[in-house]
Amino acid sequence: MKVKFDSDTVQISIDKRIFSNKVIQKCFYWYTADYTVDFETVDEHFVSVTMTNKSQQEIDQVYLAQKIPQDLNDFLLRDIVQEETRDIRALIVAKAFANFEQEEDFPLEQIGDSLGFNTIS
Repeated sequence: MKVKFDSDTVQISIDKRIFSNKVIQKCFYWYTADYTVDFETVDEHFVSVTMTNKSQQEIDQVYLAQKIPQDLNDFLLRDIVQEETRDIRALIVAKAFANFEQEEDFPLEQIGDSLGFNTIS
């Protein structure tokens, strides 16, 4: 990854073999409060991200040079964990709804209303 600073812009060259487009998009979404973010595909392996400062404040180059790789790695790890736990999460959801369906012999009308409002018709 290469980070280049100009007066009010930051240009980052990112290897798509390491970080997917989804990871890159999610990462840089969080910068849109302070920067306009533009993406340009350089070739089949690299994407160029240009961040233009929206405010008059000077860009903290040291901070961004450390923060951007951290954020990319964070979103990459989140993506890996989400992919690795996809089947487990699907099973948990299926089990949760399967248990609810088995409880159909208990009618909701039997639930008492301690305040005297009968919201179930």
